Amino acid sequence: MSPLFCILALPLTALSLMRVAPFTQRRQVKRVYFNYNLHLNLDCHIFTFINTETGISLLLLCLAVCLPIADGGDSIKTRKTRRTESIMSEILVHTQRIQRRVNKTNSSCREMLLYTPDDVSEECFNTSLNCFVSEMEVIDYEFKLICEIIREFGPLLDNAKSFENHKSKNSCTTCEEFQEHNVKEFLDAFVNFLQSYFKTKPKS
Repeated sequence: MSPLFCILALPLTALSLMRVAPFTQRRQVKRVYFNYNLHLNLDCHIFTFINTETGISLLLLCLAVCLPIADGGDSIKTRKTRRTESIMSEILVHTQRIQRRVNKTNSSCREMLLYTPDDVSEECFNTSLNCFVSEMEVIDYEFKLICEIIREFGPLLDNAKSFENHKSKNSCTTCEEFQEHNVKEFLDAFVNFLQSYFKTKPKS
């Protein structure tokens, strides 16, 4: 194998891998490429080995093993799942804060009735979530009028917007078909619903 091929093969391979490798794995390509150039400039014994057909083959094999390019799609899916989990965690935290605030308000503020989903199946998860969020908007509006302003509603509803376009099957129960419960029972059900997410982790 000619020295010219050895000099060009790795840089071209590195550039190709840089284009398709996930961001977190590009450092590995840079590290290997840096070491390659270091040995080239120093004309050391390691480059002498790389300058052989066996050396090139082993080096390219190492790059292939270090960079599981085929998992690129899974990495995107993993990031999406983590983002969903983070948003759901934020919604749960704000709901629990709202729950504590509401429990301290006048009993008359907690008498309104709200549609309360009881379907926690994975197939209908998004429909139930959107129903809960819709009723949380009702609580926010009514409390501002007759009770007090609870600022935690703002970040909760902002986070919930991420799920507005997520639809479930048509066979799922619509929001208006669920039974109505008072505010305390509704919030208890919503917290339990959110906690169930982390047990089942439905697909987003």
